[in-house]
Amino acid sequence: MFVSKSNRRILFGVFSLAATLMGCADQQESIIISRAIAWGGDEEDAECLVDTANATLSATQLDVFWQTEAVVGLEIINQLAAQGAASENNGIDNSEVRIVEADISLRLPQAPQVIDALRAINPALVDFTEELSTTSLPGNTIAPISVTPISQPASAALNQQLGSFATGTRLTMIADIVVQAERTGNTAGNIGVITARSFSHPIEICSGCNTFFCPVCGPSNCPSTAFVGGICGNAQDFGIVPRDCIAPE
Repeated sequence: MFVSKSNRRILFGVFSLAATLMGCADQQESIIISRAIAWGGDEEDAECLVDTANATLSATQLDVFWQTEAVVGLEIINQLAAQGAASENNGIDNSEVRIVEADISLRLPQAPQVIDALRAINPALVDFTEELSTTSLPGNTIAPISVTPISQPASAALNQQLGSFATGTRLTMIADIVVQAERTGNTAGNIGVITARSFSHPIEICSGCNTFFCPVCGPSNCPSTAFVGGICGNAQDFGIVPRDCIAPE
């Protein structure tokens, strides 16, 4: 296609403006999700505590039989050099960022049809943006945050889908998480917006496989709608005991 010199100048200006605007949405290594964080406490005394002093969590496990959501603790690093409140910068630390939201996308390589089924119910079950409690992070510092890659409706839908698999089936879902932050100052449009690189976290899903056997109920688990265990009120990571199994004190 022939493009005149005047049109070339126009196109060059458009491309230059686009490149400038793209640069405003900082996708460098300014902030990164460095790892998933294990929960505080142990199986006997678990706490819903996200602390960067805790060990690394290699994977999350969710027993979708109980149809609860799943939460994941993450460690965020602001790699911008700390600048301090320089007087020539009106007392503003330009290295500070505010963590504001996370874009989350779920995939299930072992059984992609399950993701297709959830997307048919509601696309937001597998691709969505989660608004986060704002966390201020100065340069050269780390902070813990938590995200919810599997919602309660998604957990219920997954439990239904697992009904078509053999009993005891465990599938590994991958949550791709992209954190969005804002730089100090102007954040109109994409100006001042920082996008961390994608972080992938495996979540093992199963139905009933993380629930302890209940002797008082015979060969099956107690038909209780409540449980004891897990973490953060969810049937995840630590073993679950149906409440009916616990003898009154």
